[in-house]
Amino acid sequence: MFERIPTELDSLPSGPGAAEDQADDAFMVADDTNAWSGVRLFHHLVSRLGPSSPHLPLNSHTMHTLVASRPALLMWHVGVRDPESVAEHSLRTAQIAALLAAEEGANPERAAFLALWHDTQKTRTGDIPHTAAKYMSKPDPREITADQTAALPGASRELIRTAVDEYETRQTPEARCAKDADKLEMLLQAVEYRETGVERVAGWIDSMRKGLATETARRVAEAAVTLYPLVWRDRKGQRRHRPRQPSCFCRT
Repeated sequence: MFERIPTELDSLPSGPGAAEDQADDAFMVADDTNAWSGVRLFHHLVSRLGPSSPHLPLNSHTMHTLVASRPALLMWHVGVRDPESVAEHSLRTAQIAALLAAEEGANPERAAFLALWHDTQKTRTGDIPHTAAKYMSKPDPREITADQTAALPGASRELIRTAVDEYETRQTPEARCAKDADKLEMLLQAVEYRETGVERVAGWIDSMRKGLATETARRVAEAAVTLYPLVWRDRKGQRRHRPRQPSCFCRT
């Protein structure tokens, strides 16, 4: 049902030491669980996330737990061994959002604040891989945030819920800058992965560029895909450009 694409994950440790061939959970006591990649379990779960699966709720929960503990599994289809964490993504997104807002005449502090909270729901769901998305409905971030903040004092609860709702609604300049920053940060990820030798990122880059709403974000994206990521380290006037690549993968 799914085409198997060889990636760097295939070279991860296997056998008894990696617990990939264990039939039960005894390895959790005897072996180093950090050496376990989870690739086989990931493929097993992906093939059992169809609406007709009698164990869909259990499989979905297990998938979320697995990808939360082994985030590298999310990038097996493009060959990324160590993808950045949601926390790393959120920090850079907030920084980019502030700069976009400054250039667009919006409030940088508000844009950065919205970006800071935009992915906090993933502490409950994990980062759902795009290969599994068609088998399950995407949860409303507002509902997850409501659950996460239910026990907070009133002012704190309202602060976070209002920020998430503003980001998701995209009716303010700050929310649009925050969303553009989210896409730009993922585009920058792809460009950086490309520089390390990962090839299947062109479609991912294209999909991030298509949804940009602000002129500033579109200019930044154009520069990002044509300039070497470490151009700032080069001598003045020696700017390296990258050739465009054909699309072959799309991240959603």
